[in-house]
Amino acid sequence: MESKNQINPEKIRVWIIDDNKNFCVVLAANLNKTETIECRNCYQSCKVALRDLARMDSPPSVILLDVRMPDMNGLDAIIPIKEISPATNIIMLTSDDSSDNIQTALKRGASRYVVKYSSSAIIVREIEAVLNAN
Repeated sequence: MESKNQINPEKIRVWIIDDNKNFCVVLAANLNKTETIECRNCYQSCKVALRDLARMDSPPSVILLDVRMPDMNGLDAIIPIKEISPATNIIMLTSDDSSDNIQTALKRGASRYVVKYSSSAIIVREIEAVLNAN
């Protein structure tokens, strides 16, 4: 779903990293319907997302990151994401809401933890809230 279209500098740039392609496509479409968010990058691999992040001149403001990923656990991806792009906010977006994972994610640098079955409106509100907190 990557696009070479011009990026709107007034919108919040968001990436989604989740191995469920259908979930990514639907969520990205819903985010792109808002006036405040632009999601042009969806990844089903943490390693590919990290590679692309390292190559970007202008990283995303927010990454929505799943915990359970096939090539690299989302929790393990937090530290390298923050090393490459310290200003990027990470929101864990997952169906795995165990307290251990939440604590681990927050300790490693994630800003928030949201369950996947949240409505798009809640996800948008969390994205906006994490940026307003900075």
